[in-house]
Amino acid sequence: MRVLAAIAVVAVAASAVAGCKDEEPGCVPGRQLGCACLDGNQGVQLCNDDGSGYEACQCGSTPEPDPSGLGGSAGSDVGDPGGGSGGGGAGTGGSEVVAGTGGVSLVGGGPASGGLIVNPGATGGTLPITTTVQLALHQDHPTGIAQHGSQVFWANEGSGTLVGCAVDACVGTEPTVLASGLTNPRAVAVDEQSLYWVEAGADGTVLTVSRCPLAGCGGAPPEVLLTTSAVGNGLAVDGQHLYVGAWDALLRCPLAGCAGSEAETVASGGGITGVAVDAAYVYFVRAEVRGLYRCPLAGCGAEDLDSTQLYVDRFPLSIAIDGATAYWTNYDFYGLTSTSSAPNVNRCPAAGCSPYAPTTVVSGDIAPWGVALDAESFYWTDYVKGQITRTPRPHDD
Repeated sequence: MRVLAAIAVVAVAASAVAGCKDEEPGCVPGRQLGCACLDGNQGVQLCNDDGSGYEACQCGSTPEPDPSGLGGSAGSDVGDPGGGSGGGGAGTGGSEVVAGTGGVSLVGGGPASGGLIVNPGATGGTLPITTTVQLALHQDHPTGIAQHGSQVFWANEGSGTLVGCAVDACVGTEPTVLASGLTNPRAVAVDEQSLYWVEAGADGTVLTVSRCPLAGCGGAPPEVLLTTSAVGNGLAVDGQHLYVGAWDALLRCPLAGCAGSEAETVASGGGITGVAVDAAYVYFVRAEVRGLYRCPLAGCGAEDLDSTQLYVDRFPLSIAIDGATAYWTNYDFYGLTSTSSAPNVNRCPAAGCSPYAPTTVVSGDIAPWGVALDAESFYWTDYVKGQITRTPRPHDD
């Protein structure tokens, strides 16, 4: 199968990179530690290239505005109205990024050493982004991600684990393993009491939804809520239901769980992957037709699915929502095309992008899989580089 072949190639390549890490006696090159700045904020301290010790503490600062409004020469991705010579750099007010391989600091624009472009601009460059921080490095093919309170959680497909850490304490520490022995864990969701996830099974065709307490399974087996024959990637929860992206259908199931045959079909259509939910709608991605959709919580019913379409993008995979704004990742995880899919993270109003194109908020040499939101930031996983990144949301969100 093309899907499995694509996954296998990526996994082998990433494993080869991971295997090259040099465990020097002093520290691991590229490893990050938190450090205290003079202004009382937390900075980042990096292990140098030869592993002999840590470099000086890197502390965030606000750069002086660029009078031209063009902070760099790297152009932005398709769908970014602020592209061209300044699309990858700072718009009005500039930007600062702690990103790229090992968390290299970049002030004023252009890609970091890892090829990351954090784009502050929509039309007119009026959406300044202040600081992006890589919360975790060297993760084993991270997929879905969720955020709750002061915690962030994600799945590592390669190691079959679900992990988490306190956002303010992630840098320079190992995340806590909350569940292990999982088979291709993908999407992650969270509520006040529990952590939920989707496993795709050994061959990617048996979907299982499970949960554990927020503190982790503690060695006990997780509670299985749903098992069905499907390609599973998407998952969202509200106070009453699970919403599961099962490729050919969007399924709904009580939080207490249900048998596969008892799951209710909210919407049908090929390639349903990412799922998100708010108080009125369930939002989902259809990778095969490159579209983002929403339906009332009661379901799409007999309504023409095309009428619920929010936007058509290149290869949307995961989606996050906060009631006003939708964020999604573009990454051709399933190998649906042989051409470049120009991976990025986009956003637009939750009611739909029209009449404007979405804003590209991150682009470059990335493989963004999952995305999650809190009031101030969006979090995303890089499947190939094994990175977990937090980026402040634009001011107009």
